[in-house]
Amino acid sequence: MGYGGFGLQKWIYKQKARKPFTRSRNGVAGNSEFSNNFNASFGAYEKDEALANISNRRKFDLLTLFAVIIALVGLGYYFLIRFSNYEALNKESQLESKVAFETKSYEILINQGAVYYNEGNYSEASKELELAYAIKQTKQLKYKLLVCYQELCKAKNNEYCRKYKEFKVR
Repeated sequence: MGYGGFGLQKWIYKQKARKPFTRSRNGVAGNSEFSNNFNASFGAYEKDEALANISNRRKFDLLTLFAVIIALVGLGYYFLIRFSNYEALNKESQLESKVAFETKSYEILINQGAVYYNEGNYSEASKELELAYAIKQTKQLKYKLLVCYQELCKAKNNEYCRKYKEFKVR
């Protein structure tokens, strides 16, 4: 006997197709009298107990799923609050460091401008004092800038004369 492609046993390739809407190949439907009378218990449970167990299992699974979702929402809320607190602290520390940097820059510019001013180098002093005035505007700084512009205007520098007039109006 040759190889038919379905295996070497004759019963394999001689099988008939099952009838439509049946579960078995012999033509007996699943809801026939034979299958209704066949009531063997499989395992430790009866059919009703197995169904009750399945519904209990579904309830347990749903409760577990609900608990997991509640836990995830709680963790999400906790981390959101923590992150917002971190952002607030981070913004405050950035603001404090910016203020500290500006204060230090202001002091350096004032000191360097004062050195140039005392030496009589009014063009360099005006550059330093303009930067300091941009950070923090004070009357003393404005006075020193006006003196620098006035001295440079006397030296026939038209650019500083224009700045002197504009600055005096402010």
